[in-house]
Amino acid sequence: MSSHHLSSGSRRLAAGALLLGLLTATAAAQDPATLEISIDKPVLAAGDGNKVTLTVRGEPGHFPIIIVGSRRGVTPLADIGDVEVATDPTPYMCRAPRIPPSGEVSVCGIFPCDSPFTGAGPIYIQIVTFDLAELRFDQVSNLAVLQIVSGDCGECVEAAPVDSSAKYSGGHALWMPGIATDFVFTSGGDISERGDGTARMTGVVASESDPSKSFAIDVHLAGRIDPTDPSHPPAGSPKEELVSGAYWENGGPVDPTNWHYYEHVDGVLMGLDCFEGAVLSITRRGPAFQVGRGASGKNVLGGGSGWLDWLVLEQPAGCAPIQESGNGDINVDFGGE
Repeated sequence: MSSHHLSSGSRRLAAGALLLGLLTATAAAQDPATLEISIDKPVLAAGDGNKVTLTVRGEPGHFPIIIVGSRRGVTPLADIGDVEVATDPTPYMCRAPRIPPSGEVSVCGIFPCDSPFTGAGPIYIQIVTFDLAELRFDQVSNLAVLQIVSGDCGECVEAAPVDSSAKYSGGHALWMPGIATDFVFTSGGDISERGDGTARMTGVVASESDPSKSFAIDVHLAGRIDPTDPSHPPAGSPKEELVSGAYWENGGPVDPTNWHYYEHVDGVLMGLDCFEGAVLSITRRGPAFQVGRGASGKNVLGGGSGWLDWLVLEQPAGCAPIQESGNGDINVDFGGE
């Protein structure tokens, strides 16, 4: 499995990164009554060979202009309607092949493991068509949404460092009062989000103040909820832990409406070193596990956080017995290789 990190700065839409690679026109017979777009895989697992197809149905001879942005908004376009891709930040635009006589054209994209779109939040896509004969824009399509997840590429996870301008406490990956509150990843540290709505986080965590206290962690996430789902955000979410100025509505870079969630969280901690022999189960407590920029609750980088209950199934053989049960949380950045 290969792995990659998110940039330490903000993850921007890179010009040309989306829907480039293969460009093919199809010749299926269609009745182009209106301008429509569809995506065959709204959630795509990144990796060489995984391909997403955007299909455009419209007036033969017209040129589709693909508009791509990281936020939704309403931008009036004179005479033809509203574009729902926000112009702030400035969206990326590219031209697709001219619509053939069949009325349908497909644009295909391959996203390798190092795609800057992986885990970056929803990508909003809309089409306007240009009539070359009349030299004017003609139609606006429906809005399509694409999410690129890490799939088998994996993303490295690490303790979310505190940005003092955005948050005032923390710096751990795993916080378990009664056992230790300063667990950080010492090896491994990988999360794989899959196109079927599940994810898995693995690695070895140890207490910074007492490295002999360590666990192998294996967390399973399921029931993904994306921004376009009717149930988004799930009840009790999001959990916003940054200062108010970090959020979009107050001029900051963090927009929780772009986060995605996992409703189901369960996993196991296997004791290592002094904790050898210990087995703990973990389950979700409170808000759903949240993923996105600023979702760690510690800084404005890409990451995630979740809240959990833990229960000791087996006590360690090498240490004194540990607290039988309790609650805690996970706060991680997706970055660092």
